[in-house]
Amino acid sequence: MKKLFILLVILLVTCIATASILDTINQIPAWLRTAIGGTILVYGVCWAFSWFSDPIVIAFETNNSGHWGPFIFVDTHILDGASPDFRDYFFTHEYGHYLQYRLMGPLTGIVYWVSCQISKAKSGNIWEGNWMELQVIEWAHRNSFVPKRIWGWPK
Repeated sequence: MKKLFILLVILLVTCIATASILDTINQIPAWLRTAIGGTILVYGVCWAFSWFSDPIVIAFETNNSGHWGPFIFVDTHILDGASPDFRDYFFTHEYGHYLQYRLMGPLTGIVYWVSCQISKAKSGNIWEGNWMELQVIEWAHRNSFVPKRIWGWPK
């Protein structure tokens, strides 16, 4: 009887909390609810894509190669002029971040930011103590990734 009572109390608290959340959501302007919903949809689709496919590499002239969701952005100079060893290391490193994204989904950015702040406090920069970077650096030394889809290259 005591367990049933506890279960009913938990159910009641959950119902009250849900009603409160829904009431709060209804107070948000419709355009903002749509924007938030659209953002959640984009993140959800990107995360789902990462479970069923390898990343899409997009090549263009940029100073900031990196990774976001199911995409790896790469400077065309890395594809055209870098040594094959560096190219392989770069793609494998970014693929490691892609696998982290596959695991953590939309929380990856927040977790990465926190890891950067901890690293900055410990070592003075965002790289040396950043466990997410250290993890993919170690992984890239032991593995290899060759992208199957490269958009924008060769020109």
